[in-house]
Amino acid sequence: MAASLISSLTAFGHSLACIGASLAHSAVLVISAILNFAITLVESVIQLGRSAGTLLVEMFQSILGFIVANSAAIAIIGTVYYVYTRRRQRGVTVTDTVKKMR
Repeated sequence: MAASLISSLTAFGHSLACIGASLAHSAVLVISAILNFAITLVESVIQLGRSAGTLLVEMFQSILGFIVANSAAIAIIGTVYYVYTRRRQRGVTVTDTVKKMR
């Protein structure tokens, strides 16, 4: 009877140890899952920020390029108009300029 009592207590102790090990293993897995979730969340937020930054930079470059191109066109047209009107006020024509060049 003593042997069966000791073997029963040993089996009970072994079962308690297995339950404790399983609980510890489950706790470690839950903590690992939470950490992986946090890491993935932070990486996703960083990637979202990079994507938003890239969008803004590309959009600004497109808008800035449009503005610069139109400003250059306006400057060229304005310069040509200014030169044309100044020569016109002085009475210089294109044929006079060509004659001076010959």
